[in-house]
Amino acid sequence: MSAGSGRGPGGAAPEGRLRHYRADGGDVARPGRYSGFVGLMRYLLPAMAAALLGLVVAWPLVSGGEEGVHIPLAEDPEIDGRLTMVNASYQGTDGKNRPFAVRGAEAFQPESDSPIVHLSEIEADIFGDPARSGMLALTADEGVYQRDAEQLDLSGDVTVRSDAGHEFRTSKAHVDLPAGTAVGDEPVSGKGPHGLLDAGNFALLDRGQVMTFGGRVRMTLFPHVLGGSDDALGKRGDEGRG
Repeated sequence: MSAGSGRGPGGAAPEGRLRHYRADGGDVARPGRYSGFVGLMRYLLPAMAAALLGLVVAWPLVSGGEEGVHIPLAEDPEIDGRLTMVNASYQGTDGKNRPFAVRGAEAFQPESDSPIVHLSEIEADIFGDPARSGMLALTADEGVYQRDAEQLDLSGDVTVRSDAGHEFRTSKAHVDLPAGTAVGDEPVSGKGPHGLLDAGNFALLDRGQVMTFGGRVRMTLFPHVLGGSDDALGKRGDEGRG
């Protein structure tokens, strides 16, 4: 074989030069070129995919057409500026230092400086003087608390209980926390130590010490109450005759 063939004696490549050949006799690309191509594709392919996705999303907006992929902007309550809280609690006292408290499983304010607080799964307690009875405990599905005026509007399944053993259910109630009152214009039903009651509206005053009802009131007295009333009437009659 001639020296121009580039091979040394015995067909070996000249010292200092290493060439690669395929089985069919052709040259094989050097490993350095292959590694460079793979490295380039690692960055080029993701960039092309991102550019294509951006074109698909933006095309309907640019062209004004209705077809294509539309990604609506969700009105997420967590990012719309509202202040949301869990297990919220508000406490205060009236002019006689009698405490009251309002709690909610979840609460949110339309704005961070708003005095209006929307509550869910509400519990409220209005305490009376320690020296005498007088307490109201209220629960409701939801409501609105006015922090500056300390007023509470309840709605849903509203329940009002007093420490004297009364329990009433209605659909709406307005509560003046410092005054210790709860009033409602919706039908109310309930029970107490003396019997059962249904009415069209109600007003609980002085932390439940005074209760008034209106709107076609119907009351069913328990038998032991009727017996006690008869005895009391009889005694008063005897005193009058004496």
